[in-house]
Amino acid sequence: PSVPTSPSVPSEPSVPTVLPGDINNVVQQTSVSKSSATKSINNDSFTSSSTSTTTTTTVETSTVVIDISLDFTSVYEVAQCDLFSVYNIQTLKSLDSKTIRQALSGKYYLTEATPCSYFDSPDARVGILNTAFPACSMQLIFDDISMDAWDYNTPHMVMDRGYNMKTGEIQETRSYISSVYSEDHPYGSTVFALYSEGYYPDTIEELTQLKLDGMICKPPSDIYKNQIIASIIGYNEDDYLLLCIANQYKNPFFSSEPVYQVYAYTRDRIPSQATMNNINQELLRAGYNPNYLIKIDQTTEIEVEYVFETSYYESTFSCWSSSSSSYKSTKITSSYSSSSNPPLVT
Repeated sequence: PSVPTSPSVPSEPSVPTVLPGDINNVVQQTSVSKSSATKSINNDSFTSSSTSTTTTTTVETSTVVIDISLDFTSVYEVAQCDLFSVYNIQTLKSLDSKTIRQALSGKYYLTEATPCSYFDSPDARVGILNTAFPACSMQLIFDDISMDAWDYNTPHMVMDRGYNMKTGEIQETRSYISSVYSEDHPYGSTVFALYSEGYYPDTIEELTQLKLDGMICKPPSDIYKNQIIASIIGYNEDDYLLLCIANQYKNPFFSSEPVYQVYAYTRDRIPSQATMNNINQELLRAGYNPNYLIKIDQTTEIEVEYVFETSYYESTFSCWSSSSSSYKSTKITSSYSSSSNPPLVT
């Protein structure tokens, strides 16, 4: 079914589960407990009896054991990146400029993600930093301008959009992505900065300040207050893209331990089981536990294609070969207009 662009939506998709571990199925296990009690009765004669009871309880757990398969192969190697050294997350290495451009272009559907929601605000927008309920039908769309190769000096437009089940709106967040290192840097093909308008009216608290030593971080214009540092930890051409955020926010879903936020994007809205299996293997190879991810509801599709327009993105860069992307169709109405001042995150 298609999602209309008006706030009135006749039917809502199912509410997604937001508990860590709900990745493929739920494991049921049966536990047996035994207890004994002694009862004394004091009458004309003393009688003592002992009873024993057995109680059977069925409990549901969300822990799915996923093993690394020896049959899994990838054309891309992984290596340790200093940004993720604390928890030994590995990223893809030595991606050529053409592969990077192919990976960071076109439309992806968010299939799985680390759950996060930082403020219960009516002004919050669904997206990368707001993946729990009421978010669903989320997409990440990169412009397809200058497709020959990735230019390390050129930022590219990104649209992060999804359906908010509370408001019935399709919410859009303008973003840019660019390299933070030069091409000859060891992590030049690995680390990127994603600048966005923000998803909340308040600042998200980071557990530790991310060190940006040696990085080139320059927002394309003043409206992009939210800066995310991300890396590619898995990729298969025309199939999936796995991103991991280096910023560590105070995520209420993981209060007992810090967990990196990971996003599994697929080219297909409903990916095959083979694709999902390969995504799990990529995550394990990168050193990330797939059980941290939740499934993102994609039963309802935003069918209208998005049109990129540089004037709407308010970029101060004049590096485009054309004024719009080839993603052409009737542009849907954003929940925030380009002339408004949406809540920003610093």
